[in-house]
Amino acid sequence: HGHFAVAAAQVLGEKGAVYAVDVDRRALSFLQSRASEACLANIIPVHGNLESDRGVPLSDDFGDVALLANALASFVSPLSVFSEIRRLIKIGGIFCLVGPKSASPFYRLARTKELSEDAACCLAEESGFAFERRFNAGWHHYASIFQRIR
Repeated sequence: HGHFAVAAAQVLGEKGAVYAVDVDRRALSFLQSRASEACLANIIPVHGNLESDRGVPLSDDFGDVALLANALASFVSPLSVFSEIRRLIKIGGIFCLVGPKSASPFYRLARTKELSEDAACCLAEESGFAFERRFNAGWHHYASIFQRIR
């Protein structure tokens, strides 16, 4: 629902822009409404499909940072998603992956397709990212930081 996009836009202020990608036009419309209510002009909704090669209509090496939070289970091909994110981030750019810990009830309830943190990290590395570090994202979530290396 755009929680992270709104927070990132508030942190960036007029210095930067947040490109929020979703395949669901209704979700993008909802985000646009939230951005308007918060007087944030630096959120740019982008209709795109992270699972398709060039499925996001942005140029190669476009962004500095990408965040994928609590969404991995909704994709059929996580490797395709990581490859498309790699295409969109500049070499040296940062990719942050957040997901439910396997011990979390969020993981067990509706996320039967959710990858473990280790499996997701392996796929990210296979896609051209180097693991940098993990950080505490609360009781129920992991967060891993990667850097695009190729």
